[in-house]
Amino acid sequence: MMTYHVENAKTFIENNCHKKITVTDVAEAIHIDDRYLYNLFVRIENATPKQYIDSQKILSAKRLLSYTRLPITEVAHAAGFDDVCMFSKFFKKRTGVSPTEYRRKH
Repeated sequence: MMTYHVENAKTFIENNCHKKITVTDVAEAIHIDDRYLYNLFVRIENATPKQYIDSQKILSAKRLLSYTRLPITEVAHAAGFDDVCMFSKFFKKRTGVSPTEYRRKH
């Protein structure tokens, strides 16, 4: 049952990472307590739900930067960010390079 909740949470995150979503949003969507979701995630995935959300946003952004010519602003929106500067900081903090540098290298 525990892995069922985590798999449902991961599916929800993967299907909604283009939006602004929180751990509470995920927990509500799968009808469990957010603290319980957090504990399950840590136990099963060795990561917090927030870390998983962030990793999915980065993965999505990397794909768009690598395989499309969308402007960085549109990539930011597709990753659930209204502010391209916040997206750029988020991306660089997690990848070590700016979105523009990442695109140039890939």
